[in-house]
Amino acid sequence: MAQAAIPIAATVFSVGSQIQKGRAAKAQASSAAAQQEANANLARLEARSRGDEIKRQTARTMSDAESIQAGSGFSGSDAAAARQIARIGGAGKYNELAELFRGEMDAQGLERGAAATRSSGKSARNAAYMGAASTALGGMYDFNKAGGFSQFKKGT
Repeated sequence: MAQAAIPIAATVFSVGSQIQKGRAAKAQASSAAAQQEANANLARLEARSRGDEIKRQTARTMSDAESIQAGSGFSGSDAAAARQIARIGGAGKYNELAELFRGEMDAQGLERGAAATRSSGKSARNAAYMGAASTALGGMYDFNKAGGFSQFKKGT
């Protein structure tokens, strides 16, 4: 029976090691995914900040254009000047929204990456569990093949 203890201990150690390795892989993947999600939030915040800056610059440009128009001596109702100022406003709004869209697309890409990383961590953990189960069954088979379970038969 003492001779059987060594292979049993090796099998138990191997099973425990595989389970621990799977748990570590999942924890590492979860940590990486959390970082990707934080980066996604940061991408959104940066896009909003850039959008706000574009909005501020557009308002300033429109104000400067109105000041120039007023100081030029032309009538304040000059249709061409009003259209040009409106175009500046429209282009600014387009650039602001384009920046927000770009930031959102970057953030969604990071979130998809986080989900994939979490999934790969779960897969690694499950593969380790399956490997541990396989090792345990193999160890039981080897133990039985060596006559280990025959000691427990009735009448022996």
